[in-house]
Amino acid sequence: MDEIVGQWNRLSITEEEGEVIGVSESVVMKGRKEVQRGLLGKLLIHKPFNKNAFKETMKDSWQLLHGLLITEIGRNIFLFAFEDVADRDAVLDRKPWNFNKCLLVLKPIDDFTNTGWNDYSQTRFWIQLHNLPLHGRTKEIGELIGDRIGVSCKNPDFGSVVWTFYQFFG
Repeated sequence: MDEIVGQWNRLSITEEEGEVIGVSESVVMKGRKEVQRGLLGKLLIHKPFNKNAFKETMKDSWQLLHGLLITEIGRNIFLFAFEDVADRDAVLDRKPWNFNKCLLVLKPIDDFTNTGWNDYSQTRFWIQLHNLPLHGRTKEIGELIGDRIGVSCKNPDFGSVVWTFYQFFG
């Protein structure tokens, strides 16, 4: 072990290897624009799974209008590169998603800050509340209940009364 540590300590970068490579701002902006069409996702699974089956299942489930490239970039972490931002937004709007009863946590990529790449602790869920009286189906009561179990998502499509039998919380 000491021998390996000694060899490691003697490693150094030569002048040639330390040379800085300049990249134009237009190339950087093109990359950032492409990344913004993508999602990062982590499959919360603790057992081995067929990654090809996972990729094909997600593509089939999402019923996209345009292409999608899925690349594993970490342990159970995937980059979903959509050809069209509308497809990406549709996938986000219909979450949560699962594969083999395991949650797939999805989030947009924020490449400008590179933060949160490993934080997959939150996602949105639809919850269904039963037996609420009609006068209890207001937007405000929905938000109170949502804030009690998590953070309620504000939905401008709802009026002051929510007549449906479900509310969106995340």
